[in-house]
Amino acid sequence: MVGLFAEKKVVEFTLDGKEVWSVDAPSAWSAIRLHNGNTLISGDAMSYTREVNLKGEQYGTYSGDVPFNYTITRQLPDSPTETR
Repeated sequence: MVGLFAEKKVVEFTLDGKEVWSVDAPSAWSAIRLHNGNTLISGDAMSYTREVNLKGEQYGTYSGDVPFNYTITRQLPDSPTETR
């Protein structure tokens, strides 16, 4: 799953590059699939974080001036996670 900044969307691909899901997401910087099946998206230039379901319906959002830089990170099994 990747945020495609210029295309203004988030896309999930299979390992062989086939698109299986997408949602409109202006200035999408990062996205991660949550345990509940929803997707958490952060938007860089527009300073937002939002949660959407598989239909693209929005469940929650935070927007406005962000007093800090933030990144969504995910730790894969048996690998360390480091955020700077």
